[in-house]
Formats: sequence, C-alpha cells, structure tokens
Amino acid sequence: MTRRPAAPLDLSKLSDEQRERRAQVVRFGELAFGPNWKSELARTLSKVRGVEVAEEQVHAWIRGKRPVPEGIVRELQHVQIEISFALADRARALQYWPDPVPQEPSAVEAAPAERPPETREQVVARIMDEIADW
Repeated sequence: MTRRPAAPLDLSKLSDEQRERRAQVVRFGELAFGPNWKSELARTLSKVRGVEVAEEQVHAWIRGKRPVPEGIVRELQHVQIEISFALADRARALQYWPDPVPQEPSAVEAAPAERPPETREQVVARIMDEIADW
C-alpha cells in the first residue's frame, strides 16, 4: 500500500494567535502521546469535553484548514498532570524491564494515597524527586 504524499501545510489563513495555539497543541500531542498522537489527542479531548472530538477534526486543525478552538489549550492543561505522571510511571517500569513485575501491596500494606500536585511547579518537583530515586 503506497501512501499519498502529504498535502502542503498552509497556515496562511490562521492569525498569529491561532498559529501559536496550533503549535502548542502539536507540541503537547507529540510530548504526551508520541508519534501517533493525533488519535490519542482526539480521544483525550473527547473525554475532557464530554463530546466526541473526531481525529479528522484534529487533522484539520493541524493542517491549518480550521483553527484550534480557543479553549483547547486550557482543557489540555487540566490533563497534563495526569499524563505526566502516567509517563513517569511508564519510564520507571521501562527502566526496570525485564525484571518481574512487582506484586501489588495488600490493602493493609498500601500507603495512603498522596495528594496530587496542583501546580506545574509541584509536578516538576514531584517528577524530579522520583527521578532522583532511580
């Protein structure tokens, strides 16, 4: 199966603010979800918004056919902490692979859940603490 060449990117119809918002969404998607980020971004936004965001919508934003809606970056900020912790957990698991998966502690042994960080600074501090323990 041969792939069609990608259509040239035309952002000329977007304002400077819309281009910046588009760039923020692209950067977030790549960092949070890796190379196949568009479908994951659509799924995440669907959960956050409570309405379906189709992958085609995300493609239209990225190609510049439609501007990224104004509230999208703010909505992504609400999930960035959760995603950053999930990535840190995956990185930690990968670091110790192929060692056996540790057993889950019993309810009696389980430590009380930590309160999640609320600011970016707290997130960075928590991640740096976890990395230092590696």
